[in-house]
Amino acid sequence: MATQLGVHESVEVMFPPDVLRDALEGAGIDDAAIVGNDPAGLESCEALVTFDFDEAFLSADLRWIHSTQ
Repeated sequence: MATQLGVHESVEVMFPPDVLRDALEGAGIDDAAIVGNDPAGLESCEALVTFDFDEAFLSADLRWIHSTQ
């Protein structure tokens, strides 16, 4: 299980990103953070939950990407 999870700000169309981040912390996720398309923020993540697709996700060396579409 990934321990550094990014919650992409695009999930806001469905629910507030901070609600998901807060729910994940303490549930086996050591570090969950809200991220945007900034490569530095993405590269600090092992995995990403997103609503939108961005090419930057593919070059960020993520272990997995979960799309909520």
